[in-house]
Amino acid sequence: MFRSGMRESVACSVDLQGLEPKVFDDVLQFIYTGSTHISSDTVESLLEAAVMLQIRCLQDKCESFLKKQIGMCLCSGRNGIWCK
Repeated sequence: MFRSGMRESVACSVDLQGLEPKVFDDVLQFIYTGSTHISSDTVESLLEAAVMLQIRCLQDKCESFLKKQIGMCLCSGRNGIWCK
């Protein structure tokens, strides 16, 4: 969007709709440091942001987190992803 001649390429600011400030802080932390805290409370919104912003490595980390959660639920005999 920044290189294709869309309005964002010439705008002074870009509105990232649907992205909460805390989630954006986590995304920025990941961009600058290569890591961020992923928890069952944040994984869904981080995954959505990673997909929207096309940050494949963050998306991969979120998906790995979810796979581990699913595995823990299956091993413990519980149904659903969010086993607590």
